[in-house]
Amino acid sequence: MVRSAITTQLEAAGHQLVDQGADVTVTGDIAVFEVTTSVSLSSWDAIGSLDITVKVHSSRTSLDPLIRRYQAKHVSKTILGPSKEDFEQVMRDCLEDMQRQMVSDPEYGSS
Repeated sequence: MVRSAITTQLEAAGHQLVDQGADVTVTGDIAVFEVTTSVSLSSWDAIGSLDITVKVHSSRTSLDPLIRRYQAKHVSKTILGPSKEDFEQVMRDCLEDMQRQMVSDPEYGSS
């Protein structure tokens, strides 16, 4: 899911993605991609968390790779307990938040 969201965002920014012979290599680490719950007196919440690091290295230069960290956290408050849809929605919200962060990054935002 994370790879697909990153791929979608890079393609939307005008980058062409290939399997071999690329001028730029994109790698990353997923530290957190999870859904948990929290119970209080008034709600039982679904909590989605995302914490990734993306590294971009150009084969054209000897410069250090460009490294960016993206984090997101979203909560869906429910009364009777979160549903499967609540869990899925908070994860989609986290991925969309990551994509917005990428768009606002001038290094990724354009080709």
